[in-house]
Amino acid sequence: MALIVVILFIAATILVTAALSRYKDEIPTLFGYSLHIVVTDSMSPEINEGDFVLAKQTDINEVETGDYVVYDSPDPTLEGKVIIHSVLAIGEDENGRYLTTAGIREGAVPDRYPVREISGRYVYSSAFIGKVFSFMTDFRNLMFLAVTTGALFIAVKYSIKVAVQIKNKRSSNE
Repeated sequence: MALIVVILFIAATILVTAALSRYKDEIPTLFGYSLHIVVTDSMSPEINEGDFVLAKQTDINEVETGDYVVYDSPDPTLEGKVIIHSVLAIGEDENGRYLTTAGIREGAVPDRYPVREISGRYVYSSAFIGKVFSFMTDFRNLMFLAVTTGALFIAVKYSIKVAVQIKNKRSSNE
């Protein structure tokens, strides 16, 4: 029972952190990990659009070829969108270390701009958590959830009250 409570607490903490950060237009972080929702299919079939991704905050000097990294795109046409791509090559120039990255989808080509800063290295992804997060960040869904939870609470409260009254009535009749 205690394990279920801990798991539910962690899940709720992740969802609340992610939802609040999304509304603040920040990358949500929790205990040294950043939380992301994938917005394209460039990493399919391994990581799909809508999947939740957990990335460990990592220094660019710790990254190796083949790692999946999360970063703000340096491509000006993408206006700083958060990207997750595979590291194809690592280089160094007068400005320091840089990464050449690309998606893994068939036909993907290397990104045009070198990556010099990363948010983290990919650790885990989940389509289910991505769907739950997507549901939880839609205002209409949150309102539905709040009303349903309230109605359920009231129904349980009055059901218990009725059950106690029935039990008391039976006890007094015996």
